[in-house]
Amino acid sequence: MVIFYILLSEKTKTLVQNVENVIIATVRNSEEDKNMNLEILNMQKHEQQVIEEMKKYTDLFCEEKSLDQTVAVELKNTDRKGYFIHREDDRYVVEYKCIPDMCRALLLLSGIEHEVQQEINENCIFSDFGIMLDLSRNAVLKVETIRQMICYAACLGYKFVGLYMEDTFFVEEEPYFGYMRGRMTHEEIRELDSYAKEFGIELRPYIQTLAHLNQIARYERYDRIIDTKDILLVGDERTEEFLDHVIKNISECFSTDFINIGMDEAELLGAGKYLTKNGFKKKSELMMAHLAMVLKLCRKYHLRPQMWSDMFVHMLDNGDSSFTIPEELQIVYWDYYSTEEKRYNDNFEKQLPISSRLGFAGGAWKWTGFVPHNAYSILAGKASMKSCKEHGIDSYTVTCWGDDGAEASCFSVLPTFFKDASVAYESQMSDRAFEKLTGYKFSEFMKIDLVNPYLEDGKIHNNCSKYLLYNDPLIGTFDSVVKKDTTARFAQAEIHMGEAASHGCLAYMFSNMQLLCRVLKHKADLGIRIRKAYTDVEKEELLAIAEEDIPVIRRDLDAFYEGFEKQWKRENKSFGFEIQTIRIGGLDRRLSDTARLLKQYVNGEIASIEELEETYQPFCYFEKNNIEELNYNLWSDIVSPSVIG
Repeated sequence: MVIFYILLSEKTKTLVQNVENVIIATVRNSEEDKNMNLEILNMQKHEQQVIEEMKKYTDLFCEEKSLDQTVAVELKNTDRKGYFIHREDDRYVVEYKCIPDMCRALLLLSGIEHEVQQEINENCIFSDFGIMLDLSRNAVLKVETIRQMICYAACLGYKFVGLYMEDTFFVEEEPYFGYMRGRMTHEEIRELDSYAKEFGIELRPYIQTLAHLNQIARYERYDRIIDTKDILLVGDERTEEFLDHVIKNISECFSTDFINIGMDEAELLGAGKYLTKNGFKKKSELMMAHLAMVLKLCRKYHLRPQMWSDMFVHMLDNGDSSFTIPEELQIVYWDYYSTEEKRYNDNFEKQLPISSRLGFAGGAWKWTGFVPHNAYSILAGKASMKSCKEHGIDSYTVTCWGDDGAEASCFSVLPTFFKDASVAYESQMSDRAFEKLTGYKFSEFMKIDLVNPYLEDGKIHNNCSKYLLYNDPLIGTFDSVVKKDTTARFAQAEIHMGEAASHGCLAYMFSNMQLLCRVLKHKADLGIRIRKAYTDVEKEELLAIAEEDIPVIRRDLDAFYEGFEKQWKRENKSFGFEIQTIRIGGLDRRLSDTARLLKQYVNGEIASIEELEETYQPFCYFEKNNIEELNYNLWSDIVSPSVIG
């Protein structure tokens, strides 16, 4: 392992001698107390601030229990693209252009176990390369959490961090916009913006100016400008006034001139209030008129707009090519759904002809429940980046969505961020560097994926840990996908999570996953066991389930709830967790009721259990119903076929 010192000014003969003295003294101390106290010499103020922050969040500069080798590193800020590492006498020299390249070079060196004999020259294949964090699906990340993610992003060489905020930022003129949703204040955003600048990271706003505004539709003042579902009423003066307020406030708290205006997934545009008031108009006509208005507002506030490309593709697929994308607008093709390069190639060939300014957004899959899909994300990222390189795409974003409750920790996809960056830099960085970044061996961290079993090759994914948790024990919507070894797989995953939970700064996250597995190793097949015992009239078995099994599940569920709350409130603002309380609390009550019904049936107090009298039908929301590939993430549909709201 390499432990290194950093010299940030021109070395003189005297300084070299001083460094040698420090190294000798440190070696002697190490031999005596087996601890390595890293000293950083002669730092310039800016780099010193960056390194102090890296010390907070990573293990790059932590105390070491043993010492194999100590080397000095000299940092030189140059015009060279990327970073260049070479050996000069008693030290490594790192030449870098921007702070993220410096951070990444230090991370690479920290992961090297033997001396670097050859030169290392790495440069990102994308000039625009970053990550995007979702703050809109109930989990609004705390300032401290985002600071930590900014540090990680810089260490991996990312150049920007985006914040996706539908209504979760404060708009002075719109007091009910994001009300009681944990919205980010101007002061919080400005603090993060300033912090990101220290790392050479651009903090970017991702907002919505057409669709995905469902949470504000409950208020009458906004319902008036909702066309249908979550789509704004285009062409209305109040809509323009509202968006003016939104974009104005964004411009006041971010220093960047970048803005992503969203405008994705608005397929029902013009099909609601607009149709009633104005009659039918082509979707492309409405889209381009609304876009022109939003771009006018961007120009008013001196912002450089980007938007998702899917609505343009949707219009093309419907035979409508009567639109021209303005030159000032960058569009982004987003796709996370294949590990095969061909899919991305085909879509680039469709989209490149409509815009010379095309970017791409891949994904770190954490949006289908409590557990990420790192292995799948890594394979998909590798395929999409290869296609991007072949098609000359210069902008790449790794999105980190949080659909239907944002249950998974934002840190759960660090392996994806790590590997995506390695592909983008065509890097020689070893997995040892991941351990220096996070405190966890890469292979150890990756086992978090196994909380959704059956994913060994990474080419498929499922979110069974979510739908089997909320699967009703009497209705059993998902019982048909459970296999004989499913509970055993959860038990094995519990062991893996317990090992990871024994150490490190993310012990709370792995502990939470351990507790989830503990619930599922008993609950996953609960409905199957209940139905079989009921059908076979095995009343002793039903009584044992009611008096022994269900109390154990409820006890473990209570422990999981406490662990989940700890994770949530460590990473996120409190707002939004009330939904998890309702969901898990509802599950607990349903388990209690199930035990009571089983005992009443066994005791002859009721003649039957109606749900178990119904002829059971296998899962068929989707055509595929095998657990290996089944993803179903809508809690409202998982828990019951009945109407939730």
